[in-house]
Amino acid sequence: MASIGEQFKRERIGKKISLEDVARETKIRVSFLRAIEEDRFDLLPGGVFTRNFLRAYAIYLRMDEDEVVKSFVQLSPPSEEKKLSPLLVVEEHKRRRYFYQIAILILLILLLGYILWVKGWDFKGENVYNLQQNEKPSTIKEETAVIPERREVLPSAREPSSEASELSMELRAIDSCWVEILADDRLVAYKLLQPGEKLTFVARQRFSLTLGNAGGVEVSLNGKRLRRLGRLGEVKRSFELDVENWRQYATEDNQ
Repeated sequence: MASIGEQFKRERIGKKISLEDVARETKIRVSFLRAIEEDRFDLLPGGVFTRNFLRAYAIYLRMDEDEVVKSFVQLSPPSEEKKLSPLLVVEEHKRRRYFYQIAILILLILLLGYILWVKGWDFKGENVYNLQQNEKPSTIKEETAVIPERREVLPSAREPSSEASELSMELRAIDSCWVEILADDRLVAYKLLQPGEKLTFVARQRFSLTLGNAGGVEVSLNGKRLRRLGRLGEVKRSFELDVENWRQYATEDNQ
């Protein structure tokens, strides 16, 4: 009977797919894929990470992922299951902390910009007032004729902030599906979803979705169910949903 690695290699070569193609679609390193095909599981992170790699690779090649994982578990000693997992958990924690720090820095920059913008209007108003106090009466009359035009412009300058909107998305897996989700260009999910599993996210402007099995997930946005984003087994990469275009994907009964 062929080993796990031999089964993967045979399926991949039979479909005329390169390791680079698999790595690009599944987000698994080429070195890890090569280790799987050579049955060198000791070179993989271990534990749940190795099982997720095997499952994602099997789904991409349309193999029976449950049988593949079951065969691996039977071959692997229990003592090897959790090897290196703590290191990867620490690495994941560091990456999340990095993203949070970047997000906080961006918020601080935006807040500082808003304060300077508001202060800029205050300074303009103060200059007009001082000008009126210092000019002769005839000049003051000419300036007061211009002031209403300045005041009429102010509301339109602030209008976009009242147009702010928010996107609330829910993903529900109806089949195994590897997902990578970005909310406003920030990574919020990178994992393998199991049938019945749900995820919810919020963004101000847009989502970007990469789905290893586009027909295996149901997507709802702002409480409205969207059409399927692809067929079962189809890989959808960097699919954009934003405040402008998401309604065109809503199902007819939601529109």
